[in-house]
Amino acid sequence: MSTSIYLSSQDVTAVSGSIGKRGVEITGYATAPLPEGAMINGVITDERPLLSALADLTKQGRLGGKDLRLVIDSSSILTRVETVPKLGRAQLLALTRNTFADSATGREDLLYDYAQLPDTADGRQQVLCSAVERQLVGSYVSLFGAAGLALSAIGIALDGVIQLLDILPQLHQKHYILCMVDGNVLITALFLAGSYRMSNRQRLLGARGTAACRAEMAQSVSSMVQFTSAQKTGFSPDTVYFSGLRPEEQTVCGEINAALSLRAEPLPTTQAFSVQKTDPRKPYAVSDYLFATSGLGEK
Repeated sequence: MSTSIYLSSQDVTAVSGSIGKRGVEITGYATAPLPEGAMINGVITDERPLLSALADLTKQGRLGGKDLRLVIDSSSILTRVETVPKLGRAQLLALTRNTFADSATGREDLLYDYAQLPDTADGRQQVLCSAVERQLVGSYVSLFGAAGLALSAIGIALDGVIQLLDILPQLHQKHYILCMVDGNVLITALFLAGSYRMSNRQRLLGARGTAACRAEMAQSVSSMVQFTSAQKTGFSPDTVYFSGLRPEEQTVCGEINAALSLRAEPLPTTQAFSVQKTDPRKPYAVSDYLFATSGLGEK
């Protein structure tokens, strides 16, 4: 079993378990709150509350084991999907470097990686290329080292989420939009025929829980629908899934349904998820622990 952890601007979430072809097994999960300003846009700005949160989760026995993985997200992380003929590892790494040759200007030492996505219908290889500044990764390694914890892997949230959704039967061949709300950041991703196509991120200007904030979420969905129509793919999303919604924000689902005639709901925790230990005070829901859960996949 592995433990995956994600540090957001509002809390630290940890999930233990595994992801396989048969589904997702959850053996434990926990959350430790963070004060405002400890994390900003994926950047550590104050180590002290983070170290306190990690110590609290360690004391609870949530961060034990040898396979401790970290999931990260930030607007500074570069990602792009490339569709290419079948290539080997060395060629794919070279492709990733070339993909960000222009974007790397003005950025410090970059680390490159890629993830293989499902092939296209005509057999071509789809690759999610990514690049992240070494300094950002180093700051996380330093934080966990100070907490007495050793990381076995560091992954990008978007990659993990794509891989997780790919193994969920109810999403196979489905056309949908996934809205991931994390603090004041909204990531809107498009999936057609079950495959990831693109995503964008924006800063939510309205305060969380307000009508203005919900309107921004709905507008992001509307823009993605219009983009899909303009691409003339022959597909159109019919469902919107959310992660990270607060209880007072659930009404956005009904508002999207009324305005856009799209079914909208939190990403469901289906039978593909087997939860071994449930906290009766807060039952496990993948929509609440999406990023941390996504880190449990094969590396």
